[in-house]
Amino acid sequence: MLKAVFRINEVAGINLHLLSGGGLEADLVVLKADGNQLELTQKITCKKGLKELLGHLDVKTPVALNITGKGVLIKKIEGDEELTAAGFHRVLPNAEAADFYWQNMPAADGMFVALIRKSDADRLLAELAESRLQVLALSLGPFPVQVIQPQLNFYGEELVFNGHVIQRAAKGEWLTYRYEAGKQSPFPIKLENEKLDDRLVIPYAAAFQIILSGQIQPVWAQVPEVTGRLNKYLQNRKVTIISTFSLGLLFLMLLINFLLLSHYQSENEKMSSRASQTAADVADLDSLSAQIKTKQALLDSLGWDGGLSHSVQLDKLAQLVPPGVIWREAWVNPQDASVQNKAHGMRFLSRQIQIQGTSERIVAVNEWVSRIKSLAWVKDAQLQRFNYNNELSTGEFLVLIQY
Repeated sequence: MLKAVFRINEVAGINLHLLSGGGLEADLVVLKADGNQLELTQKITCKKGLKELLGHLDVKTPVALNITGKGVLIKKIEGDEELTAAGFHRVLPNAEAADFYWQNMPAADGMFVALIRKSDADRLLAELAESRLQVLALSLGPFPVQVIQPQLNFYGEELVFNGHVIQRAAKGEWLTYRYEAGKQSPFPIKLENEKLDDRLVIPYAAAFQIILSGQIQPVWAQVPEVTGRLNKYLQNRKVTIISTFSLGLLFLMLLINFLLLSHYQSENEKMSSRASQTAADVADLDSLSAQIKTKQALLDSLGWDGGLSHSVQLDKLAQLVPPGVIWREAWVNPQDASVQNKAHGMRFLSRQIQIQGTSERIVAVNEWVSRIKSLAWVKDAQLQRFNYNNELSTGEFLVLIQY
């Protein structure tokens, strides 16, 4: 998946066919990758010269260059060992390896080697560089087509396109190669379901190798400057994508932090508001409690006991008076005699009844106190005082009733 993310998604494949009489023919495709889909967005054939071709190409699009024709030497050597500078004499005994670029491609029974003089290749690379194009790969001959064979409708042992004739083994390996100018495929060439001009087979193969670099074994010439440019391009693309992803991730994290901060700030404001309201409610409650206590104290001091009918209470008590007991006076919520300081005002005892009377016998008074206690609304009843008066030959008593 990461290879698909970091890959180059748009490449121009260019084939330059060098003519024997001088000059060249140029063919171009622009291949674009979108996910798993490949699309040919440009197809240009048979342009006479680079300038005529490059006018159709965006300079920002990287280039995969392939060279065929005059100056490109193709040899087949025995064995499966690739050509190196040390074994260069196997191909050109009287030439110097330092003067050539070359590429290797395994054959069914050996190794195909394609070579070009550095001076010829460098001249074309310089002309592309002057047009501000970045060449990321250089390939030679028809050999990049070997990579795309499964995509084309070639089913027999012979491949023919734009003068290139290849004989294949049963498994698709190349056996022989020859060039016959003007020879075309005997049937329309199709790339998957899309018709492809003979001249565009090689440009497409060159571009395809760049898009799938790192996933396939490409057929490229070893040109240090071009290879270094490809590696740098891929590295810069990787850095750009990672940087963009990192910035996007950072922005997303900042956005999440902002949303969380806004959420918690909103919640904090709500909680602060609720806390302030609660504090105000508590203060109001304390104030009401204080007012209630003050008013309750005032009512207590005034002897208020909730609006009970005292006449009924006194009537009930009178009904229980036994013979021999004389009821002389009664006080409901009497004045508190202990409060005598004028500065403290007048105070009344709350929920009390005091009855004063006379009786010759204390036993009769005690009997009455017992009867009083049987009343449901009476909490307590006590004989507070009984003093015998010799002059009157009777006892004076004081009964205290709590209700």
